[in-house]
Amino acid sequence: MNKKTFPLDFSKFISKEEDILKAKLEGIRATIEHAQEKGRSIEYAVMQLLRSFLPNEYGLCTGFIAYHENNNSTALSSQLDIIIYDALRTGPLIRLGSCEVVPIEGVFAYVEVKTSLNHKEITRCIKQSNSLRKLMKRFYWIPKSVNKVELKLDEDSLPIRTFIFALEANQALAKSESIRKFIEKKLTQRKMRDAFITGMYVNNSGFYRSLYKYERVTNELVKCETDKPLVSFKIALFEALSRYPRKPKDWTPAIDRYFGTDTNKSGDSKPGATATSFISDNGSVQNGTVKTFQKDIEPA
Repeated sequence: MNKKTFPLDFSKFISKEEDILKAKLEGIRATIEHAQEKGRSIEYAVMQLLRSFLPNEYGLCTGFIAYHENNNSTALSSQLDIIIYDALRTGPLIRLGSCEVVPIEGVFAYVEVKTSLNHKEITRCIKQSNSLRKLMKRFYWIPKSVNKVELKLDEDSLPIRTFIFALEANQALAKSESIRKFIEKKLTQRKMRDAFITGMYVNNSGFYRSLYKYERVTNELVKCETDKPLVSFKIALFEALSRYPRKPKDWTPAIDRYFGTDTNKSGDSKPGATATSFISDNGSVQNGTVKTFQKDIEPA
């Protein structure tokens, strides 16, 4: 019996999807005059777009990233339009209604949403990427025996990924090559050497991304794609999230550190680990002392 095949042209489907998104974005731009309302509407549209194709293991929220400073005190990032985090193993430390606070241990990426892209906004986004990619300290409780866990400092995670989604570019950046060259110029500045644009979608312009070292066959640091840029944005996001290394299943994010306490077997509270009370991946000295910090847990 011969089976009939029905070839699918996914490119046509994606083109229609991109047309629908563009129509929605154009509608927001044409009908909403108030800048803040326009910004919130675009953020909501982008959030809905991401939710439509990302698996539920990825949480989405607007808010702040909580992280550990060098003296192991807790600090917050600037407010981010969309944070993408591990919804299976972590969740917001605090929900504030319109925004949330997510621990760095669970963050994969973030998306900055712009109503209009100009030189100043691109510069700000690159500075932000340069800063956020330095947040490398993550703490986990790892099992040492049946009823003991040990606090571990992990500094080998990949930097969080940077994405940008813009409604339009202003007249000074009307040409795709102008955007690409300006991003490249900023990335070559010495103070921005840690910045990396994983993906940037600009409506009616193109998709832009930093090139990895192994991709650089010329002096160009940034690639621009003008054919189906939304498809390129989605693929880049999928790849970045899928490739982001997951910690072993028996590692528990040490979110108790953010609240200044940890709980032992009997439920008593005691001060959280200090700068001298953790071990690093290579066992190196931390603030002059290597000390293992353990606590009892209920037997399995």
